[in-house]
This record gives sequence, C-alpha cells and structure tokens, in this order.
Amino acid sequence: MDAKRISGAWAWAKTIAITLTIALYGVCRADPIPTPQYLPNELLYMPILSSEIDTYWKDHPAKSIFAAQVRQETCAGLKSKFCWSPYAELKTSREYGFGLGQITITSQFNNFTEATKMDKSMKDWTWENRYNAAYQLRTLVLTVRNAYSKFDWASDPDERLAFAIASYNGGIGGVLSDRTVCGVTPLCDKYVWFGNVEHTSKKAKVPISGYGKSFFQVNREYVRHIVCEYPARYTSFFNEPHRVIMRCITN
Repeated sequence: MDAKRISGAWAWAKTIAITLTIALYGVCRADPIPTPQYLPNELLYMPILSSEIDTYWKDHPAKSIFAAQVRQETCAGLKSKFCWSPYAELKTSREYGFGLGQITITSQFNNFTEATKMDKSMKDWTWENRYNAAYQLRTLVLTVRNAYSKFDWASDPDERLAFAIASYNGGIGGVLSDRTVCGVTPLCDKYVWFGNVEHTSKKAKVPISGYGKSFFQVNREYVRHIVCEYPARYTSFFNEPHRVIMRCITN
C-alpha cells in the first residue's frame, strides 16, 4: 500500500476513534466547573478584553481563548507580580516585549509600529501611551484575527484557531514553514495542527539562553496552554460552556 493510502487510512481511523469518544463523552462537560477566585487584575481587564472582542471580532466563539493568551503572555504564575498587568515586560539580549499581549520589538522587527497600522482606531496610539490596556488587547485580538483569516485551508475551526495562536508566537511565516515540513513528512496532514503540523518544524530544538527551552518547545507549549489548558479558568466569567477539544487529549 502506498504512503498516500496509508496516510488516508490512518486519518480515517483516527476520525472514527475521535467520533466515538465524542459520542460517548461529549465535547462539553455536563458538570459545571467551580468559578475560580479571580485576581484583581483579571477582574479589571477581562471586561476590557470582552469589549475589544465584541468590537473587533464579534463572532469569535470563545473569549476564554484570549483570556488564556493573556495569562500565558504575562503570568509566570497566577501569583506573579505582573500577571494580567499591562506593565508586564520581558527584556533579553534578543528582544523586548511589553503588555498584556507582550508586543515584541527586536532588531529585525517592531510589532508596536505594525500594531498602529492594523486598524484606523490604532493610529493615535503612541509609544508614551504603550501601557494602555485597551490598545494592547485590541492588538492581541486583531493580530490573531488577521492570522485566522489567512488559514482558511485548515481542516476545521479548532485547528484553524490553533494555527493562528501558533503564528502569534512564531509568526505566520513560521507556521507556513512548519506546514511545508509536514507536507513532505509521511502520515502528516498539513491541514491539521494537533498531532500533525504540531510535530514538524524547522525551528531550533536546542534550548536558547534566557529561555531555558528551545523555540520549538516554547511555540508548541504556547498553543497547548492557550487552546487546551488555560481557557477553563475563564469560561464562567464569559458565560461560556467548558469545551473539551478532543484532539487536545488524543494527540
């Protein structure tokens, strides 16, 4: 049997297994998750985040994803000083990042300058006012929305969102490069992130000084934390059902 047929058979078998799992357990938990005790900063900035999503990506299905992203970008731990703070900063010899979405500046690119060009509402954002939470969160929403719009080839909305989140951390070009590697890897489906493109990359796999992890590991953990692990904390605030994305479990 040739590689293409083997790939197709394997994908079909996985689809059947996932479908049966969903049929047995459902994609949403029936039992409610206890409402967490939110941090003061979470209570302060989540309403702003909700407003920015309503304005700039009204049909986005899960605001909790963006809240999870802010947690990932700013919280070394939920008790850390700058968790959910617009003043959170990362400074290394390679880059400077700031804010709720860690807008990044390096010798090669300036995401703050690019952010001011993303929408007409952003043109008045100045460097002196860079710690403005609304602008920071708007940048987060617009950046992910822009990437999401480019990945309409993904197999379904969950996979498409995973690709978009991966690109926020590693760039759209990085996602497309990883997808190319998947495309020439046996049994790898380049239209699917989880369990497929997730495992293929040209990114360095050697730990980087100042990070303790490789760029590959950082990027893959980034997606897992934001799509699979952290949203559950925020679903009750945004009045969303707790979704269990089965591919987070089966891959």
